[in-house]
Amino acid sequence: MLGDLLGSLGQTTGNAARRIGIPVPGGRADNSRLEQWLAQTSNTEVGADVTPCPVTLVVTTETRAGAVPVKGVTVSVDGTRLGVTTEKGELRGTASACNGALRLKAVYENSDRRVKREEFTLEITGIDAQAKRATGGAARNFISKVQDVFGSGEGGFPGDKDFTDSYAGSDLVTVGPGGIFEIHVRVKLATLSLTVPYRNQNDRSDSINGVASSGSILCMPSSAEMQARYWNIQKTETDKAGKVTRTAMDRLDIMQRSYARAPKTFSLSAFPRPWQDWGNLRGAMKDLADASNPSSFTVGNGPAGADVETIPGPYADALTELAARGVPAVTSTYATDGHVMIVIGAVVKHDGHSEWLILNDPNGTLASTDSIYGTLKLTGSVGLNGANAAADVRAVQEVLIRTGEYTGAPGAAINSADPNDPTIAAIRKFQGKNGDGVISPGGGTEARMNARVGEGARPTYSAAENERNGPTGDRGRHVYYNGDTSGAYSNTAKKIVNKFRLKGQAWTSVVEPVTALTKEQIAQRLDPGVPRAEPPASGQ
Repeated sequence: MLGDLLGSLGQTTGNAARRIGIPVPGGRADNSRLEQWLAQTSNTEVGADVTPCPVTLVVTTETRAGAVPVKGVTVSVDGTRLGVTTEKGELRGTASACNGALRLKAVYENSDRRVKREEFTLEITGIDAQAKRATGGAARNFISKVQDVFGSGEGGFPGDKDFTDSYAGSDLVTVGPGGIFEIHVRVKLATLSLTVPYRNQNDRSDSINGVASSGSILCMPSSAEMQARYWNIQKTETDKAGKVTRTAMDRLDIMQRSYARAPKTFSLSAFPRPWQDWGNLRGAMKDLADASNPSSFTVGNGPAGADVETIPGPYADALTELAARGVPAVTSTYATDGHVMIVIGAVVKHDGHSEWLILNDPNGTLASTDSIYGTLKLTGSVGLNGANAAADVRAVQEVLIRTGEYTGAPGAAINSADPNDPTIAAIRKFQGKNGDGVISPGGGTEARMNARVGEGARPTYSAAENERNGPTGDRGRHVYYNGDTSGAYSNTAKKIVNKFRLKGQAWTSVVEPVTALTKEQIAQRLDPGVPRAEPPASGQ
């Protein structure tokens, strides 16, 4: 019998059995389980394609705010791609867990929509198929270059800040019910991003009764247009014959409706113009919404908040709660003395508080030239056969993350003797042709790294990042601002010194459907993940 043969082979066979995924309690092959496994497995399946020590993973990916499913998130386990999440944010796959542990990574990105790349990682330990156990360990959400000067932060130079949120992930892992061992994992993404169309306030001037308006006068109706287009609120007109004409809402339509309903005390040539009064703008939006979709929308002001609110803060959290219900909010800010934008999402920490708001900025000209990054000052060599002090290794890894060469976790150990170690490989990639994979204190590679890091503090930074928002540009689309973002307004009485702040409830317009969106409907309004194309296989 096969069992007798295996029993005589003892420990050697047990090790072999482990390699092909057969449970081996007590260090020896479980004969009955092996016989059962072989009986159920065809000869063609027992080969190179068999996953050793297989475990089934059931992954659900959702936003931290609102628990909305996210489509298009790429999931990998121990460096091997598991797959991409469906419209329901779900993915099922098989991974190898011979050492009883797994490292899961989920990547959410959409460069076309300017969704900054977010990486979620989770350690899963204590995996025991027989005892049906698995434990969630350290979890981390990371977004490199999250803060915008204004615009996307694309262009190869360091951004201003990274978002890092580390916490215990014990509540993210459970074992599925029933007789089959499955590990259920909930991926919680910090990013919540609604798909809201963009309108540049500087693209043209608009005229009413021969009075032209342009530039800073148009941030409010431009933001309201984005809001109307998001909800598919159309300009709707009925002629004398009863024929109904529907066209996409334009900024000028909102301005004209604001003018038509405003008291005659309003002027077209001085502040506040009809569309610059919040009560009148909300009234115009209600008129337009009712004409387009009768009794379908309410229009009101925002959540409770005072004149000056910062991010993080309760007002930002309340705006995030709206976004989690699928509702963007037009709101005024102290980027200048009253610049209006539309909140389309947020970056939320594991404690539930919003660290950043994501906005469509119709102007996009905050133009900070500051960078928090200092210079790299190594105490010893880092890399191939280097001294590799932990603090020096981490410092190098953090710079290489921002320059794009290193994709691992900061603080990861380095194998100084392995030329293909991820950190050493990243150093060589930064160095270019004939790179030796080592950085010496005061050497040329350290100087080049500092030159790259220092770009963020130069006056040319915004231009180098291609973040000047021209009249036809969309660099203000999908920007990440918080209370540390530099603004162009100071008011000592309000305790604002060139920092981005929000105005509160009275300076906000919220269009919300009478019938709340379902979780599935909100998911359809999120920016989906768009996985990067995989490199072609060797020889192709």
